[in-house]
Amino acid sequence: FEQSKRPFLSDTIERLRLYPERMKFKRFMIYYMTTKLSDKKMDELFHSLDSNKDGKLSKEEVEKGLAHTGLNVESIMEAMDIDRNGEIGHSEFLAATLEE
Repeated sequence: FEQSKRPFLSDTIERLRLYPERMKFKRFMIYYMTTKLSDKKMDELFHSLDSNKDGKLSKEEVEKGLAHTGLNVESIMEAMDIDRNGEIGHSEFLAATLEE
């Protein structure tokens, strides 16, 4: 690259390097916000998917609830499961369904 474009390239590389950490932080903040907020329709949807009423969504519950949508449940579960315990809690679900 030309000398004049090196600062831009350097800044861009630094932003790319930091991107995964920023996304973790953003997901955590959304998760935190949803522990303080609630939406009645999203609450109802969560509870309708939670067939065993344990307050968590298993992969099987999500698959059953979203079967008619054609969505990739595996990738959705991975994205929603912020604490990586294999289940989707109420706050994780709200964080994922929160409109930006």
